[in-house]
Amino acid sequence: MGGGIYAIEDWGTGYWPEWPDGERYLQRDDQKTGEGELPSYFPSHQYGMVGVLKQLMDECHYDAIKESFNSPRNRPSRFEKMCIYAGLAIIIKK
Repeated sequence: MGGGIYAIEDWGTGYWPEWPDGERYLQRDDQKTGEGELPSYFPSHQYGMVGVLKQLMDECHYDAIKESFNSPRNRPSRFEKMCIYAGLAIIIKK
């Protein structure tokens, strides 16, 4: 199948608990680190379109997802580009 340009608007509704696919954002502090260290996992909201966009981010750089640095690359991403703005995401598919 060919490419295209896709726009996802109003994705911030995933933070609204009264929205059908939304959920209230909960700040989590379950990742303790030493001073100056970054956590291995950043607590993150995964509901509604917010979660969908995070899954699309994986596709955007799919060829980098592999077992180790020396492992063969996966297939190339189906996306040429993904741009995320407040309330709007643009995906350019190859």
